[in-house]
Amino acid sequence: MRALIIDDCERLRELFQAFLEKIGFQTDGAPDGSVAFKMIQERDYDVIISDMDMPVLNGRELYELIVKHMPHLKNRVMFATGDSFSKEHTTFFKTVACPVLFKPVSLADLKNTVQSFTANTFQAL
Repeated sequence: MRALIIDDCERLRELFQAFLEKIGFQTDGAPDGSVAFKMIQERDYDVIISDMDMPVLNGRELYELIVKHMPHLKNRVMFATGDSFSKEHTTFFKTVACPVLFKPVSLADLKNTVQSFTANTFQAL
């Protein structure tokens, strides 16, 4: 299983990557949606975990590019955000079928969500 972690906070991105590697994932990291989109075009990912608020290309914009150009990946996207009060974010989350984790994320919640998410994703195929 391969995961892409997208977050402009390098320390958090590295923490998520290290933890997911510990539970058996191969991981890559990207500091924003623009870099991530290039990576997604070059490699297939089983899980894509994206922050919402990032420079250059944010999580919503990245998701829209995925839906438009690689719709087979849209059900592999999860979001992790520290902004649980944004009306824009909550409205967006209601329109997509993606899991959302709110920061600070416990590693137990990350593990449970990723494992249940990947199990559900591949059962649906």
